[in-house]
Amino acid sequence: MLALPLRFARTLLTRGMRRKLLAFPRIASTLLAAAAGVALGIALASRSALAWRLLAAASLMLLAAEAWRARDSFGRARRLPPGSLALAPLGPWVDPGFYFAQTERHGPVFKMSHLVSPQVCIADLGLGRELLRRYDAALAVPPLPFDRLVPGGFIRYMDPEPHRARSATLRTAISKDVVAACEPAVQALMREALADLARQSGQLHPRTRLDTMVFHGAGHLFFGFAPGSEALARFERAMQVLDYRRALRVPPFRVRRALNEAMALLAETQPRGFLGALARADPVAAREPAVVANLLYVFNTSWPDVAGLLSWITKWLASHPEWLARLRTADDPVAMAERIVRETLRLSQSEYLVRRAREPLEVGGFVIPRGWLVRVCVREIHRRADVFSEGTRFLPDRFLIPPGPQAYAPFGASHISCLGENVTLMFGRLLALELARGYEIAVAGDGPLELGPFHWQPSSRFRVRLTPLAQAGEGAVRS
Repeated sequence: MLALPLRFARTLLTRGMRRKLLAFPRIASTLLAAAAGVALGIALASRSALAWRLLAAASLMLLAAEAWRARDSFGRARRLPPGSLALAPLGPWVDPGFYFAQTERHGPVFKMSHLVSPQVCIADLGLGRELLRRYDAALAVPPLPFDRLVPGGFIRYMDPEPHRARSATLRTAISKDVVAACEPAVQALMREALADLARQSGQLHPRTRLDTMVFHGAGHLFFGFAPGSEALARFERAMQVLDYRRALRVPPFRVRRALNEAMALLAETQPRGFLGALARADPVAAREPAVVANLLYVFNTSWPDVAGLLSWITKWLASHPEWLARLRTADDPVAMAERIVRETLRLSQSEYLVRRAREPLEVGGFVIPRGWLVRVCVREIHRRADVFSEGTRFLPDRFLIPPGPQAYAPFGASHISCLGENVTLMFGRLLALELARGYEIAVAGDGPLELGPFHWQPSSRFRVRLTPLAQAGEGAVRS
């Protein structure tokens, strides 16, 4: 009777799952209710020998059915891919190599359970792109809870036609000219953050300081908030409530109120940054609540990912300081810094694309049933030896020859692509350049990788030692 509940408990108690559930209050509530129901059922059954035997028999039948579905060959007659549908698998939550191991065992298309939801995983970018292109309208992006707060819905979860219209508006806002104009301010924030990390060398996780820096830099980029201003402080308070990663801890009424406060703040200040670019191009759209709310949540979902990327860049360069030394003497340091960013995106942070099938689909000769999840395993594709030579090594110069779209997809592989590629590359490039200009870097402490709400991330024990270059001008990077 306890076999399945204990298996679920083992998975649910992992740090990665706990972090995930913070972003999904309804799922957390459902699981809590299910656990209470199991406990109540056992308590009631224990009062009657007959009920106890019936519950034991039902549990045995469930275990037998689950064991039958857990066979790799289950569903072969229906053309399901190979792989186990065992419930609540532990591996995805504790082992960063889990999906890669499944790919090597079953091939580029396999099935498994995402807790209880069956899903088909695709570790071939050609197959993944073809599936996303061919079945565009039949694949939905599972939404995060905040989607219902945005008038008309958040852009990432829209169907193709409304997505194209909203995407065109937001791309007008997210202007390359604004990114270029804001780069000096972001660079100043970057230098301040690194100087602070150097003063506390070896004591802080880099992300502790990088999160604040990216938030302030992105606030300047998106909305023109000046670092240290009262407007930025008000905005930061609202965004802490809107943080989708901690939705379980914040009542919905507080989230709605914070969203209204953030929109009111933007309405009472002169539009700057990306919002200012949109106001110049389309004044009506810049005042439309659906557009402003979308821009707020684009900000809210993008800055944590950028901060995570910077944490990974710090880790890779600390583990491979020879690349920082090469960057100092590079003939084209900007181009080399961008290669470092792209290689970091290949190895870390770009992990997967997820959809839900609205109807039966086919991929690689296999069937994906209606309602199943589809996961394109970007991280595993990027590490395949037949796609990238020495795929697990950190080799930024592999990007001297740009890889094709069948090999590399850090910013998406369908009509739903990242709007902030230029922003991401700018932040990452500046970090690499500022580290090369001013510091030697080394790992001061580390531990196993940890699963965050959506991405694998460096250990919470990861520390770096930043040592300012000894002589004036020693760290100068060639221009």
